[in-house]
Amino acid sequence: MAVTISDYYAKLHTRYRNPKIKVELLHREDESVYKSITSDLINTSGSLRISNVNGLRRYLDLTMNNTSGEYLPDIDGFWLGSKIKLWLGEEINGEDFWLPQGVFVLNNPDAESYISSKMLRIKAVDKFGMLDGTVGGELNSAYIVPVDSNIYSVLRELLNGTSTVDMPTDIKLPVLDQLYSGEVTPYTLRKEVGDVLANVILELQGMLSSNVFYNVNGEMVFERDHNDSTKGSLWDFATDEHNYLGATRTYRFDEVYNAVRVIGDNIDGDLALFEAKNENLASPTSIPNLGYQRTLIIEDPIINTDALAEARAYYELKRVTALYSDVSINTVPMYHLDADHVITVTDPAIGLNRTRLLIKEITIPLSTQGQMNISACVSEELV
Repeated sequence: MAVTISDYYAKLHTRYRNPKIKVELLHREDESVYKSITSDLINTSGSLRISNVNGLRRYLDLTMNNTSGEYLPDIDGFWLGSKIKLWLGEEINGEDFWLPQGVFVLNNPDAESYISSKMLRIKAVDKFGMLDGTVGGELNSAYIVPVDSNIYSVLRELLNGTSTVDMPTDIKLPVLDQLYSGEVTPYTLRKEVGDVLANVILELQGMLSSNVFYNVNGEMVFERDHNDSTKGSLWDFATDEHNYLGATRTYRFDEVYNAVRVIGDNIDGDLALFEAKNENLASPTSIPNLGYQRTLIIEDPIINTDALAEARAYYELKRVTALYSDVSINTVPMYHLDADHVITVTDPAIGLNRTRLLIKEITIPLSTQGQMNISACVSEELV
């Protein structure tokens, strides 16, 4: 019987672990696998870092044994635009259970030659790096999106190569939240020669106050910013739970705001403006409980209506009004966790009692002995 995700979760509840890693080289055109390079990995170093940001989110660092010279960068092998797929998993009941961790493009490898070793250190980023200038994405001509253009149609054209922009085609269709399927651009978007395609996509994302990133399967995701209070916990850490190795809690009082004022463009003397306030009596950093208002001012000339200003203000308020403490957690590696998801922690010594935390960043070691670090925050939206 095939190993299931339930078997994986059951394995995490045991102290016996047998972590696995698989790295595959992909054809650039269709992302099909043409070679596994797992056997040549030097698994005493390397890491995967995942950040909760829009745009470039996943960073991969690994080292290859290059004694044979096979992995020296070359147009027929590792080269600009080469794609890598990473899998992490566990051996369960004699079978390997794999969880995908993303599709990456090669960025600035280092070839090293010493008496004791010949290595290639691979630094790679997720496919947003092909759009933001990291390894591509520069516009060879001006790009214009007319006012009232359907945003999803523009995204599909950009990514499948049917637009006027000369860019690499992404063979995977974007995953688009149907909530926004009918939304159109409220103004004409224009990017000049030398700008990058990522700025087109990020500006479209900003119009909707949504999220955009590449997921574990190498698909671009364009989705609404979900209410964190509705997210289930991916794991419940506690001091009596063997995966939890300890944590540090840092209070970020200097970064707390309980109001956000968005100031947009001045159209015919009418300023696009909205101020969102945290007046929730259950929130310890709200205006009533703090006793004063602390306002973050955001000026953005691309916002040209009060509705856009309102959406942006609440989007930003979510991020600043209640992120009053960060928690840095060390754990045994767990490969199903991802940024922008929820975990809970119970550790009375730092004031956490099954407290819901939002994951901001994860660093996963690729060695079999390392600890995973989770950077998370206490967010009042989670309470």
